[in-house]
Amino acid sequence: MKKLAILLVLLMTLSLGGCFIKGAYDPNKTYTGTLIIKTSPSKAEAYVDDKYLGITPLRLEGVLGKWYDIRIEKEGYLKKWDRIYLEPGTVKELYYRLTERKCETCP
Repeated sequence: MKKLAILLVLLMTLSLGGCFIKGAYDPNKTYTGTLIIKTSPSKAEAYVDDKYLGITPLRLEGVLGKWYDIRIEKEGYLKKWDRIYLEPGTVKELYYRLTERKCETCP
């Protein structure tokens, strides 16, 4: 029984080897970047892909290079939305000037 289990694990490990494209992952290549989010006024809530990440100013390192949806919120100000692409190996600094809300029923 133990030999069968070892054989199954060995076969599964060998079969997984064919699932990867040779050369697709390069350990010398950079796949992440840094995202810096600043606002005026500061201390706004920052969301990336609908996940709360913190209060501005915010520095996020080791972020995968890809497209992201950014949302900025602060009480008394209109929300800001943006869609950005973070290029791997780069630092992308975003700056958002928030507009004061003029009425209580504004979004």
